[in-house]
Amino acid sequence: MDIPEMATDGKLFKFIKDYGDDQVCLLELLLFMGRHPSTRFSRLAIEQVLKSRKVYVEKALNYLVSRGVINRHDGRSVPVYSLGQDDSLRRSVSAMARLDWWQRQSLLRQIYPLCSPA
Repeated sequence: MDIPEMATDGKLFKFIKDYGDDQVCLLELLLFMGRHPSTRFSRLAIEQVLKSRKVYVEKALNYLVSRGVINRHDGRSVPVYSLGQDDSLRRSVSAMARLDWWQRQSLLRQIYPLCSPA
């Protein structure tokens, strides 16, 4: 199965590969935000949806905010997060979220070639 070119954006690949913490949480966060590109979520809502530990979600959010992939909105008592405004990154994240399971596995083998089975 071919992976759409948009889902293999080099900039997004680099962000994922360079992340040194829980990469599964990071990928799940990207897929979740890609499925809801125009919605704002609190950190607590994201933690519950991803069923991940608070520390991993917080680190992944901070990492993606610092790279401009996700925006943090502080206008209310609780900060909320949404997919960033960079059009190329938005398209890449949205395209990644639309991949089926097989395409996603192929994408992961491209990102983490040392982890792929022989």
